[in-house]
Amino acid sequence: NRAVRFISRNYNFCCSVTQLKMDYSLQLLSTRRNISLLCLFHKYVNSTKMTRLPIERPSYLSTRLHNRLSFLRMYGKTNSFNASALPHAITLWNDHPDNLVSDTKPVSFRNKLILHFG
Repeated sequence: NRAVRFISRNYNFCCSVTQLKMDYSLQLLSTRRNISLLCLFHKYVNSTKMTRLPIERPSYLSTRLHNRLSFLRMYGKTNSFNASALPHAITLWNDHPDNLVSDTKPVSFRNKLILHFG
């Protein structure tokens, strides 16, 4: 709510926050976070540099359930790790269709994500 007031520069409490959100057609914060997280993961997947992230491809891949660029889901001993960015990004990545994750250009990938999340 404060973000919409900041963007619109309208701090009048008589003004409806819901109406401001509809005027600026902002997506939900969780949606914007998921898009940013997937864009970061996309940069990692399409990077030519070697990194030390423990991300592996699955030994068996069901294209009916996941895309061709899927990764093994990471599990940890704590809930804080399981809810952290990397396992969440892998889960989101695996749930998207092939035509979305196979795009190697960051800008067009982001645009496709925005259309996908609607």
